[in-house]
Parts: sequence; structure tokens; C-alpha cells
Amino acid sequence: MLLFTLLTVLLTWVETPVADRGILKQEAPSWEVEKWFNLPEKKGRLDVTDFKGRVVYLYCFQSWCPGCHKYGFPTLKQVIKKVRR
Repeated sequence: MLLFTLLTVLLTWVETPVADRGILKQEAPSWEVEKWFNLPEKKGRLDVTDFKGRVVYLYCFQSWCPGCHKYGFPTLKQVIKKVRR
């Protein structure tokens, strides 16, 4: 039964047009962050609208997470290199 359910979900996903699967072309929601660290002077808060037309890569991690240190940070460095070009 579980295999049948998984196959049904997979086939439904495959038949869905790529444009309808993700968040492409959707407006990003406003950020609801109460406290920011390391903001530029005289900047009390940030919002997604501050970055309109720019690439935003939001990386969330736990400082104790070995996977974040082994895979996440190196991947983040690669993304930064490619985006800065």
C-alpha cells in the first residue's frame, strides 16, 4: 500500500508542469524578524523588498550541526563565488 501511494505521488508530481511545482515567479513573503544582528548603521530592520531584483540566498543552520559545517558552508561559499561573477 505504501509503495502504491508513493508511486501515485511521484507520478502526479512528474505530470505537473515544472512551472507549477515550485515558487518560481511568486512574490516572496515579507520577513517577520524581530531582532537582526550586524545590520548597517541606521538600519533598524531588513525586508525582502530591500533586495528587489537581486539574488537572495537565505541559509539557516545550527552552529552545532556537523552537516552544516561539512556540506552547508562549503556550498554557501561556492554559491557566493558564482553569484559575484
